[in-house]
Amino acid sequence: MKRGSALGLGIAAAVVVVVAAALAWLVGTRSGLEFAWRQLAGRLPEGIEVGALDGRLLGPLRATNVVLDAAGMHVEIARLEMRWHPSRLLHRTFDIERLTLSGVEATKRSAPAPAEATAPTLPESVALPLDVEVRAASVEDLRYFSSADAAPVDVDRVELAATLARERWAVRDLAIAAPRFSAAGRVSLVPSGDYATDAELDWTLHWPEHPDARGKTVVAGNLDRLTIGQTVDDPYGLDARLAITKLLSAAELDGRIEARPSPAAIGVAAPVETISATAMVGGSLSAVDVVGRAVLGAGRLGEAAISIDATYAADALDVRSLEVTEPSAHGRLTLAGKVALAPQIDVALAGDWQSLSWPLVGEPVVESPKGSLRLSGAPEALRADLSATVGAKGGVDGMVRRNGDKLDASLAWHDLAWPAEAPEAESESGKIDVEGTVDDYRFTLEAGLALSSGRTEGRLSAAGSGSLEAVDIERIEAEALRGKLSGHAAVQLRPSLRASVALTADGLDPSVLDSALPGRIDARIEADGGLEDEGA
Repeated sequence: MKRGSALGLGIAAAVVVVVAAALAWLVGTRSGLEFAWRQLAGRLPEGIEVGALDGRLLGPLRATNVVLDAAGMHVEIARLEMRWHPSRLLHRTFDIERLTLSGVEATKRSAPAPAEATAPTLPESVALPLDVEVRAASVEDLRYFSSADAAPVDVDRVELAATLARERWAVRDLAIAAPRFSAAGRVSLVPSGDYATDAELDWTLHWPEHPDARGKTVVAGNLDRLTIGQTVDDPYGLDARLAITKLLSAAELDGRIEARPSPAAIGVAAPVETISATAMVGGSLSAVDVVGRAVLGAGRLGEAAISIDATYAADALDVRSLEVTEPSAHGRLTLAGKVALAPQIDVALAGDWQSLSWPLVGEPVVESPKGSLRLSGAPEALRADLSATVGAKGGVDGMVRRNGDKLDASLAWHDLAWPAEAPEAESESGKIDVEGTVDDYRFTLEAGLALSSGRTEGRLSAAGSGSLEAVDIERIEAEALRGKLSGHAAVQLRPSLRASVALTADGLDPSVLDSALPGRIDARIEADGGLEDEGA
């Protein structure tokens, strides 16, 4: 018996030694990894491909040309390396010391529309077979495509640590570095019950020609009520708060947005100096209601207020009212209509105005008691049609059309007089045509002209070119005072307003203006001057 027992123990010990040696070979050698991979390569789940494996199962483990295709994403990983602690599996924990992915391309794929829309649901809990501990992970050289034909978003590096346990999932020490943005933060989620969530993200957007935009995003709550806070530091100045209740059923929105950007500090060349805006957000995720008001300050030009009442639904903005007012002059422009936002922006707005004048401050040069405006088309091919009454009995009808960088405008008028009280010049009819770009355009003008309340009739003709910096009136021809005027002029718009004019008078009769001034005038007139500090 003793001899048989000893023999049995010896055999058992030998089996243990062989099994231990086999396991050591399997997990601790490269050839063991190759053997295991040959057994598993054909049994990978659908949507997972691995080009090659290297290293040891104990680690470090390296894989190349990994492809993941699932959940609407297609991911290609050029290289993956993992160091882990297999002994922790005895404690039901998959413990990763270091995980590194490099050369990653991720493409979002459009999912087919469901045959019947159903409300989203979540299980009572999400239980993983093992707890997962990732002590350090990084992704290097990531390119993300929002669709197959979209331009990529390049990310230099992503770093994080994570714990996925039964009671809580947490991502900590998250850091993202990219050419155009950077971010750092954390995320925490309870994977059961009402899925309590807590997240913070500090981020910075890098603009080539403008100051960096620095902000903070905070998310807290659960499926019953989730709050989102967003702030952006000056000079962009944004503070937004949004609450979403009943997230998975009849979700309702309740939010407020306040903005106070500074165009000058941002580096935007605009006549607007200050902006103060407030908007209230309501409705549902499928139909978002927005009611807001913004006040734009333009220094000496005064203020303009913009109010909007609209609903965003089905990739379109239904504008019930878009109103622009001049608080100081009681002018008002009101538009309504629809703005489609997908598959491309398409504008269809129409409305009217009352009591508009220019300039906004000081004595008006042009006053329009009422008029109408229609906007239609995409931003790169936008058309505006207008019809306005001007002064007591005058009117202007016109069209402005944009096609890419090109502009095409045509305005025709009748019965214009200046100044409005005791007119010194009148135009029974006229037309101006403009074509080109905002910074390089040409124009022609033809108009009837009457001086001193119609005591002499004449014509005015002009042609020239212009830009944002200056206007060059290359040709001026006028028939007035029973004679003729011809010449040219130039107007500098920036950095200050200046003008120069050179005219030749031929046979002008001053007695038309004053019978005490008989005779004929032939002359050469040249003048130059400017307004260095005056407002428009």
